[in-house]
Amino acid sequence: MTEMTTKLSKLIQLVDEFDNFGKLDRDMSLFSVAIGTLRKDKSLVADIIKTTDDSSDGLGAIVLSRILTEDYLHLLFLNANQDDLIENIENFNLHPHIENYSSLQAMKEWGFDFSKEDEAERIINESSTAFEANKARFLRRKAKEGTFNADDYYRTWTKLSLNDLIKNTGLADTDEGRHSLKFMTETYDNASTIVHHNSLAIWLLASQGDKIFSDEYPELALTVSRIVFSQIIKLALEIAEPKIGEEKLAEYTTRLADIL
Repeated sequence: MTEMTTKLSKLIQLVDEFDNFGKLDRDMSLFSVAIGTLRKDKSLVADIIKTTDDSSDGLGAIVLSRILTEDYLHLLFLNANQDDLIENIENFNLHPHIENYSSLQAMKEWGFDFSKEDEAERIINESSTAFEANKARFLRRKAKEGTFNADDYYRTWTKLSLNDLIKNTGLADTDEGRHSLKFMTETYDNASTIVHHNSLAIWLLASQGDKIFSDEYPELALTVSRIVFSQIIKLALEIAEPKIGEEKLAEYTTRLADIL
């Protein structure tokens, strides 16, 4: 195990101990979002460690590291906008109704027939009711009566593009924040070329083979993971302070610093 993977493994252990191995209470507040983000990202980091062994070119690990960056920006956005926290948490909890309804409508257009499935009919009715109750909250442009177009609704609960999301995190307000933001967005964009059917990346793979991916990719993925995951943990600890108290916050913050 390399020095970097050892640090990441210790960060995973720290999250497990802090969250009492998934047993902390959840009340669908900012605290719950922070804990859920921690647990999601700890699993991603564990997978990144596994996909950066000697036999890996690091391609999959780079892709996974992109998710860590996006999770950090979203959690930072929630915490940085305390005046709008109640509305943002409601959007976070209610937007899945838009996503579920959009998915069902797409499946119908693709030719799926749900008419003979009683359970499917129940789910569709519940999804339709929830969509109707919450669609106005996420309407992006005027929808035509009697029709459904997924593009009429915001595709994310923040209702913001990535650039606007970053502007609302406060990350660009300090020299330190701008420096970390530059690193994160560069590696995020790098990963995005792999996530999407990017023509340049595919052309390079087709014409030059695997040699375009050097030995630095696994190390880069691990570096991104260490930096961003540790920032997520630090932010989650700060969010949790009212619940865990100053003494516990100081203890975990010190342990985090020792690992890094």
